[in-house]
Amino acid sequence: MAAGLTIKEENLGQFRAAFEDAIHQLVGSEALEDIVLSDGGLDEEDLVLETGRAIQFAAPWGQGFPEPVFDGIFKVSERRIVGENHLKLVLCPENSLVRVDAIDFFYEPECWPEDKQRFHVAYKLSVNEYRGRESLQLLVEHAIPLA
Repeated sequence: MAAGLTIKEENLGQFRAAFEDAIHQLVGSEALEDIVLSDGGLDEEDLVLETGRAIQFAAPWGQGFPEPVFDGIFKVSERRIVGENHLKLVLCPENSLVRVDAIDFFYEPECWPEDKQRFHVAYKLSVNEYRGRESLQLLVEHAIPLA
């Protein structure tokens, strides 16, 4: 169901302030902050298809029971744009030779500057099914370039 309203232009500022106040009261200020919650890092031996499957089969996820999000420092081994605005990556955990596929859907280029190789990445584990094959894939939730 849709709803609408008409507001005189001179009342728009007052409406905007009341609307923002109502949102803060309903959802709380914390929900509006840019915070990424993590379940911690994973060891390289956990960055395997079996772990992705285990998390997939542990679903359903929902309000009050979110899907696990992990984080770690990674080096970018490969990167390319797929579709119109998705970034396909091959990442290596810092101090490791393991390579894992990752994708950042609707990525923001400023989060992945070309002149940076190391990133702090928050991600979900996913099972990617492509052409009849399954592989582990990290779904990037957030990335911060590092020096």
